[in-house]
Formats: sequence, C-alpha cells, structure tokens
Amino acid sequence: MNNEFKTEEVKPQKSRASLLYETLEIISIALIVVILINLFVGRMTTVVGDSMYPTLHNTEKLWVSRLGYTPQNGDIVVIQEKNSAISEPIVKRIIATENQTIKFDFENWKVFVDGVPLEEDYINYEDWCAMKSYGCPEELVVPPGYVFVMGDNRNHSTDSRDGRVGVISEDDIMGKVVARIFPLNKFGAVGN
Repeated sequence: MNNEFKTEEVKPQKSRASLLYETLEIISIALIVVILINLFVGRMTTVVGDSMYPTLHNTEKLWVSRLGYTPQNGDIVVIQEKNSAISEPIVKRIIATENQTIKFDFENWKVFVDGVPLEEDYINYEDWCAMKSYGCPEELVVPPGYVFVMGDNRNHSTDSRDGRVGVISEDDIMGKVVARIFPLNKFGAVGN
C-alpha cells in the first residue's frame, strides 16, 4: 500500500502593510490614467441652462473630445474662459473661425459668414421677434486665434454677441462635444 501524503503548499500570507501598499499602487495608477485622459483625450461635462435648445437640454451629460481638435465652423464646443465674467464651462456652437467675416440680419434671423448665409435648421426661431444682438455690431471680423460662438437658442444665450463673452480664444476651448452620455434614451453622437 502506498501511503504518500499530499502536502499542500503553504503560501505565505501577505502582511497588511503589503496589501495596503498594493491597493494604494492600484489606486494611484488608476488616478494617473484618469488625469491623463482628462488632460489629453476628453472628459464629461454637463449642459447648464437652455442656450443650446433644441439641440441640447439642461442637465444632459456630454463627452467632450480634446484629442487633436482644431476648431471648425458648426462644431459644438465646451469653453472655459480664464478671464471671463462667466465662471463655469459653457456649451456653444462655433459660427466662424479666425479671419472670417460675420454679418448679421437680426430682423430676419440670418447669419452670413464670408458672404454665405448659414443653413441653420438647428436653431430655435422665435417668429414674433427679431434675433437679439446683445450689443453686437451687424458686421465683424474674427481676430486670429479666436472663434465666434452662439447658442442654438439665440434669444436665450449668452455668447459671443454679448460683450461679457465676446470672441473666444482657441486656447479656451476645452474640446468638441462628440456624444451625449445621459439621459440614456438620447445616448449617442451629437450632430453638428
């Protein structure tokens, strides 16, 4: 009869200090990855207010991409101005980029960029009144390194027409809105 005893290999238990160190290491790596994603790839933001209605609604969650972004007309972007009266990030649509000429026909809700009227089926028209100018001149040229932005809810938007905001430095653009994350029934790409 073969009486071989099987012995279990006893693994040394990790000390509490070792477990704590490993946990802190994992948390640190995860935190660094999150920070790098926020700095270079993108981030989530929340729509505050109704200035982008009907395209976007108050409290919707958006994914904003920073990766290799160059401002383009029609893009919906998130802006955080460093020296502005508006402290929180704002979501707006780029109407014109550097060196482009903008002309407004406020009475008829028309915007022209370099003499071409914009096709703006996304805006919230108010037939009973003119588009507000907020003190903006009827014609202007966007300076180099800047963009001109407006909300889709034109008469209820604090944007580049308002002297408190004005033209936006490209450096103040946090990124382009690429997707709606919440509410889940509207999850998906945000059209520009």
